[in-house]
Amino acid sequence: MRLPSVALLIALVVPLSATAQPTKQVEVTNFPDPQTVTGVVEVTNDATNPVVVVGEVEVTNLPAASAPPRFQLVGFTAATFTGDVGLFGLTLGCQEEFAKSRLCVSEEVMETVTVPALTGDAWVRPSFQPHNSNDLAKALLDASGLDAGVRGDFSSLTCFGWAETGRFKGLVVTASGGFHVLSCGDRRGVACCALVP
Repeated sequence: MRLPSVALLIALVVPLSATAQPTKQVEVTNFPDPQTVTGVVEVTNDATNPVVVVGEVEVTNLPAASAPPRFQLVGFTAATFTGDVGLFGLTLGCQEEFAKSRLCVSEEVMETVTVPALTGDAWVRPSFQPHNSNDLAKALLDASGLDAGVRGDFSSLTCFGWAETGRFKGLVVTASGGFHVLSCGDRRGVACCALVP
């Protein structure tokens, strides 16, 4: 339900006891357009000091409060990819099998409410969290609990920006929801997320 906001153009403020004007109840519903209501409006600041505001009252609908869009895991692709196909390559793999989906972020996987049937494991993009560490290689921690310095390589969670194989490693989620850091040269599916309906 949307609540109205009230903007007051104050012409005169006097104590309630100084005026003997009758009060009239005005009910405001959510109009489709801003509406102007004129007359006397009682505004009570506290129980001991009510005031009367004389002037114009503009009633405007506030926009409905909305939560930011939320993504959740919809599945792992059957097609497999090495970790060097790029972020868009992984997302295009998702879109071929799951409409309007993209490569998941680890935090979205962990917040998934309706878990789809899954097999194997799949690439997932890390969701870095600040981590208090004196070791620069472990200064970034993924939401899964794995750090960016796993096995001594600072880029070990992203296949060096999803652009390399070689000695690099990337973040992977298993069908049971475990997270691992595995070789970027191995082929695996992609964890795909879409907007929650």
